[in-house]
Amino acid sequence: LYPVSNSAVMWRNGEFIDLGVLPTGTEAYAYDIDNAGVVVGTSTTGSPYGWHAVAWTVRSVPGADLAISVTDAPDPVRRGAVLTYTLVVANLGPGEAASVTLSDTLPAAVTLLGATSTQGSCAGTTTVSCSLGTLAAGGTATVTLRTRARTAGTATNTASVAPATPDPAAANNAATVSTT
Repeated sequence: LYPVSNSAVMWRNGEFIDLGVLPTGTEAYAYDIDNAGVVVGTSTTGSPYGWHAVAWTVRSVPGADLAISVTDAPDPVRRGAVLTYTLVVANLGPGEAASVTLSDTLPAAVTLLGATSTQGSCAGTTTVSCSLGTLAAGGTATVTLRTRARTAGTATNTASVAPATPDPAAANNAATVSTT
């Protein structure tokens, strides 16, 4: 923000924007606004030269809300048949999620046949760990686990996801599906 005489201009996106003439004797306020648009602090400013300015600072709040869902097919499944788990990781924003990892400890009732991912890589047999890398805000990654049902009964599978970036809503970072 740059005061000119008793008017103020602001530099934004490579150009000056004229904020207009500010009345002499007024005090302007500096607002700190977070990513959610909430005012988190104010301070008065003034100038002995009669210049007054309005300024604001947008503070970047790092974070990415990751969510995971798990589905199974077929359900019910016969003993000895292939059971596929599909895990979808979504970044609900507001920022990108760095170093995203997915972990799925498979139920004892299944044997892993293979794991594929739309990005990154997966490894493991009884616990599958996937390094999905960076997930942009609004982006998704899908992990498909092909297993074979070894026993009859209900198999409960829980998977979780975690970023290196702070996650403001960790309650949706795990999901469970039960197969009969």
